[in-house]
Amino acid sequence: MARAVSGDFLQNFAYHVRAIGDYDPFDGNGRGDTSFNGADAGFQNVTMPEMSMDAVEYREGNTMWTAKQLGIPTVSETTLMQGVVKGDSLFFDWFIHALKGDNQYRIDMKVEHYHRDEWSGVTQFNDAAAQVYYFFECMPIRNKPTADFDSTATEVAVKEIDVAMERFSINEPDFK
Repeated sequence: MARAVSGDFLQNFAYHVRAIGDYDPFDGNGRGDTSFNGADAGFQNVTMPEMSMDAVEYREGNTMWTAKQLGIPTVSETTLMQGVVKGDSLFFDWFIHALKGDNQYRIDMKVEHYHRDEWSGVTQFNDAAAQVYYFFECMPIRNKPTADFDSTATEVAVKEIDVAMERFSINEPDFK
C-alpha cells in the first residue's frame, strides 16, 4: 500500500537516509530536542561508493618475476543530493560539528532505496525498501548548503553533502 502524500514528507524522495547508532554527535550543543541520531532525510540522488583494491607487486629472493597480491581495500565517498527544504540544516550542522573538532562526529548511516509504482498515472513509492545499504564510520567532508544564487534560474535549489566512510554493506548491517 502506498504512503499518503499528506502524511509523509519523504514520499517524493526515492532514497531515505537515517543515522543509526548509540551516540548522538549533537548531544549537549543546545539544539534542544533536535538530534541527528535517528534523523530521517529524503534524497533524490545518492552516489553509490566504490570499493577497490590495488595489486601490490613484490619479489621474493632472486626470482626473476614479480608476484602480485591484493593490497589494502579502499572505499570512495558518497554524495547525497536533495532539494533545499526550509529550516532543514541538520547535515550542515553535522559538518560544522565535525569542523570544530568535536569528539564524536562519526555516524553509521542506513540508506533505503524505494522503487516507484506507476499505477493509474500516479507515481507512488512502495512501503518496503527494495534495497538497504549500510555505511559505517561516516564523516562529512564537503557540504554545499544550497545551489549557487541565481534569480533567473528556474530549477530547484539543490544542497549536497559528501560523506567519507570506512566500509559499507548491502542488505545486512555488518557491524564488524
